[in-house]
Amino acid sequence: MFGGKYSEPACRKTCYQQEMYSSCHCCDIQYPCLEEKLVKITGINPTGGYIRFCNVSDTYQTDCAENVHEDFMAGKLGCSKRCPPPCDEEQFQYMVSSGTWPSVTFSATFIDKVNAAAQGGMGKYLDFAKDPLFVRNNFLRLVVYDEAMTFQVLESQPLYDWSRLLSDIGGQLGLWLGFSLMTAVEWLELLYDVVLNIGCKLCNRHPNKPHPEGDTLSVS
Repeated sequence: MFGGKYSEPACRKTCYQQEMYSSCHCCDIQYPCLEEKLVKITGINPTGGYIRFCNVSDTYQTDCAENVHEDFMAGKLGCSKRCPPPCDEEQFQYMVSSGTWPSVTFSATFIDKVNAAAQGGMGKYLDFAKDPLFVRNNFLRLVVYDEAMTFQVLESQPLYDWSRLLSDIGGQLGLWLGFSLMTAVEWLELLYDVVLNIGCKLCNRHPNKPHPEGDTLSVS
């Protein structure tokens, strides 16, 4: 809503800030307050020309902000429905480990190296810092590295999509049409057998009569 890549938490915070401005005419100081966006979405013009953050000394704004916050935490603002999960999301799991750095011997060596390489005021400042604990108390060593050079892709797919629906429809049509054709052929075969059977019975019931001339005997 406010630009940038979409994320579900940011969308919920935006929804919360929008409801805060619509109800209390001020913004929660914990989240950004973009005037043009809020005015365009809510249609409420700010008093004095610009939107102010909620004043903790104002009893009305404080009570109103607390009510909006309670409704947001209870899920009554409908922000969960208005903010669906993103299509693509990247999550990084991290692990933090710390330890005492550096050792006392390395502290003195480190100061000597910095004094030799530094120029100007920094070198003069470190020149009198000969305390072995100076580096340990004033410097920090940060190392960032990948624990494993692997990544895992999680894809969510619909349980029943259009391709599967069309496939099932085609399978059912093929199955039932196949049965229908077989049934039609069987009915035709049955009709043929019935007609043939009736015809055979009629032929047996009315045999061919011999010709009259065939019964006369010739006299020599």
